[in-house]
Amino acid sequence: MVVQPRIIVHGWGALEHLPQIARSLGTRALLVVGRSFARRSGYLDRIVSMLRSAGISVEVFEGVEPNPRESTCEAIASRIRSSRADMVIAFGGGSVIDAAKAGAVVATLGGRVRDYFFPRIVSEPVKPIIAIPTTCGTGSEVTRYAVITTEDGSKKLTIVGDSIVPYAAILDHETLTHLPRNLVAWTALDALSHALEAYITRRPTELSDSYALRAVEMILDSIHGGVWGGRESLERLHIASMLAGMAINIAGTNIVHAMGYYLTVKHGAHHGLANAVVMPYALSETIRAVSRPRLERLLRVFSCETIECFEKRLLRLCESLGVPTSLRAIGFEESELQTYVDDVMSYRRNLENAPIAISREIIESIARRAL
Repeated sequence: MVVQPRIIVHGWGALEHLPQIARSLGTRALLVVGRSFARRSGYLDRIVSMLRSAGISVEVFEGVEPNPRESTCEAIASRIRSSRADMVIAFGGGSVIDAAKAGAVVATLGGRVRDYFFPRIVSEPVKPIIAIPTTCGTGSEVTRYAVITTEDGSKKLTIVGDSIVPYAAILDHETLTHLPRNLVAWTALDALSHALEAYITRRPTELSDSYALRAVEMILDSIHGGVWGGRESLERLHIASMLAGMAINIAGTNIVHAMGYYLTVKHGAHHGLANAVVMPYALSETIRAVSRPRLERLLRVFSCETIECFEKRLLRLCESLGVPTSLRAIGFEESELQTYVDDVMSYRRNLENAPIAISREIIESIARRAL
């Protein structure tokens, strides 16, 4: 079974559909936004005005941080309950949408965020979420995942469940025009890692392969134009990010995400950047397990005939975008290597989804290449 949002709207100015969608869910909303973008760009006032004009009362939770912690999500849950919200509207990147999802779970089901981390699967209905992604990387607007940082800042753990798939996803491509070039690159590379991991996986399906390959094609074709602000390229990146999210809803992520979490938590690397640094080296290892017909389909998208060419194309892509291709470039020291391997091996949910058995030796070998 594949669960996707009931409503998906995309286009330039798609935000105008928000009042109609919200009215179908009730008359009270909690709007969740990040620390600055929504207010600075004028979207916060605009969304509140749109909803109130449609007869919907709105309270705002402002200040979700990158890589949101448990306490932030629990504060959102408290506001959902105190405002008696019928719905949660998340406007922002993956951190905002994930925090809203976690808040909706706790507000509806009680307890603490930590009560719902995998291996717990959230199957009970929760407050409906309308997700409005403002980056081209998260895919969270269509996924069954919410990645939350533990309160002590040591780990990134995941809430999983079909019931946290948003009720509606609104992709207004205009929001991407506000992104700095580096964030367009980093978030698009995050979407690329989603698509490639969903293809190079232990449990591929024809449907996930279709979403993943189309997302890869669109990202490779559009990422440079998007970084330079091309409207058509930004539109394609936004849609590709959503398709990659649909792919991981079915097939999940694996080794790249497991290797990226430490770099975000310990070195403050943006999630997309962290994934990009290890992606060429990690995937050139796991891709060897892909069946020949499926491998050839993927290599054709990269205009390659060999795995070595595939790795080089990924490295050249990162270099052309000004994205580091070594762990040292983001502050990683060789002295951290064993601690890093320990941390990566703790993400069993991801690693067990890789198409090969992942050992400490494999992780260390990849990390040494990435140094």
